[in-house]
Amino acid sequence: MKCSLQDLLATGGSQGASGGSALSHGTMTLSALSSDNSGAAATSSQDRLFIVTAGTAALTLGNERFDLQPGEAVFVAASAEPRFQELSSDFKAWIVSYGPAGGEAEAPSHSVFAAIDA
Repeated sequence: MKCSLQDLLATGGSQGASGGSALSHGTMTLSALSSDNSGAAATSSQDRLFIVTAGTAALTLGNERFDLQPGEAVFVAASAEPRFQELSSDFKAWIVSYGPAGGEAEAPSHSVFAAIDA
């Protein structure tokens, strides 16, 4: 499976659009966000990663604000209400949605390899 961000955005395959994703496997779907479809970042029942590839934006999650630029990623927990603001005209980001409805459970340890690391 392969797709490009430019092709996905050109065909309207952003989250919330008909057909909604570029790639999917199991619970994971890959979609896109741009300054043209910023409403696509609405609340989701799944955990999400937003990976910025171009432009800048501000993201508000509850009382936290994140100023985003290319090369940065931000985690948004299931059911959180992300508010993207101040999107530059060239803003683009991948959205990776994954896991069960309600989000994944916390890891039992900070490191999957905690037993090995000890």
